[in-house]
Amino acid sequence: MANGPIKKRSKRRKKPSQDGVEAALRLAGKIPWNHISLADIAAEARMPEDDFKALFPTKLSLLETYGKQVDERVETRGKSISMDENMKDRLFEAIMIRLDILGDHRDAVASIIRATLRGNPKTITAGASALRRAMAQLLDLCGEPSSGLCRQFKLRALGLIYFYVLRVWLADDTPDTGKTMAALDKALARAETIINSLPTNPLRGAQ
Repeated sequence: MANGPIKKRSKRRKKPSQDGVEAALRLAGKIPWNHISLADIAAEARMPEDDFKALFPTKLSLLETYGKQVDERVETRGKSISMDENMKDRLFEAIMIRLDILGDHRDAVASIIRATLRGNPKTITAGASALRRAMAQLLDLCGEPSSGLCRQFKLRALGLIYFYVLRVWLADDTPDTGKTMAALDKALARAETIINSLPTNPLRGAQ
């Protein structure tokens, strides 16, 4: 019997953009983000500087690519969130999923955040826009269908909670992120109490 064609196994190669992002994160985990240049990242990625700049004209464009990669992973893992749980528990799980993904490069994320907060207005604006998209994604994953003013209220509230918990997470030295989870649970419970005390509950119907 004649043998069929032999298929060669080929290693899946990373995209150049992925190499660039990973190189940037490696450097940011060791060096303050403000002290890193595109030339430094290109060298770390072992790419010609001109080729690298064709992919990433600015450091901000590189961060935008990283942000999209994080969002994609959150979207995939967020499908496991059960709609049988109440909204507080769903939000808790969604936020912890995002933090767990960021945890793969926590030192780099800390370096980038510190630089962003002290950055120029353009960088701060881009960071605020990225945060807003991330919070919208979390609400969507938790099954929050509302829009309009109610949606805007929830985005702002969730953004404040997330930013507060992010600061706790960056300093959390417990092996199981216990401090982070405790802070998140407390913040969500406090928000729930405040919202339920309002004359018109903007989260009504989201339970």
